[in-house]
Amino acid sequence: MLLKRRQVLMRFAAIPAAAVAASLAIPHAAAADADKALLDAAIAAAPSAREVITVAAPSFSSTDVQVSAWALLQTGWTKVFGPVPGKVGEQGIGEGKDDVPRTPFGVFALDQAFGRQENPGTTLPYTKVTDQQWWDGNQSSPTYDTMVTRATSPGPGSENLYGAGPVYDYAVHFNNNPSHTPGKGGAMFLHVTDGKPTLGCVAISKEGMVTLLKWLAPAHNPVLVTGLAG
Repeated sequence: MLLKRRQVLMRFAAIPAAAVAASLAIPHAAAADADKALLDAAIAAAPSAREVITVAAPSFSSTDVQVSAWALLQTGWTKVFGPVPGKVGEQGIGEGKDDVPRTPFGVFALDQAFGRQENPGTTLPYTKVTDQQWWDGNQSSPTYDTMVTRATSPGPGSENLYGAGPVYDYAVHFNNNPSHTPGKGGAMFLHVTDGKPTLGCVAISKEGMVTLLKWLAPAHNPVLVTGLAG
């Protein structure tokens, strides 16, 4: 098993981070070690990360996942949260696209947080949203795939972050489309679950979201990785 993991890591180290999303199916670890294999993939793609959230799915089509969090401590990488059950997109995990309810596949920076509730204690940039905050989903807009503050919708595909309801009591953005390229999907968040598959986000319990928000820190370059388990 150790030799196999070294071989996997060597293969990830040899490819650029942009290609990792297409390669995460390589580490088919034993079920008990599935999220560790995803951790290895995240470290290879984002070597400066000291906090990693793993989202392990049993298949590409599954909407049920296991979510864990890992921290780089003096003793090495250590699981500090989970695994806990979570939900992903109605069409499982795969390539991110606009208007497709699928969770993007890969390694993504966690760059900002928001919520309908007060900041629970995160040091990530946090916005307490009102009905004036939107996530711009209009592919023709210059602010596509960003949070904007305005009285009216930016256009088709946009989402009012307060009007979405309790699922956005707490949320963290994972940046699956850093170039803001129309068509490649946006508005991807780790947020509170309502017990149902999502439109592409990753969802866990409200208590879990509060725990992770208090733990996440921008100084630790946190990332989220989605991929296959077992």
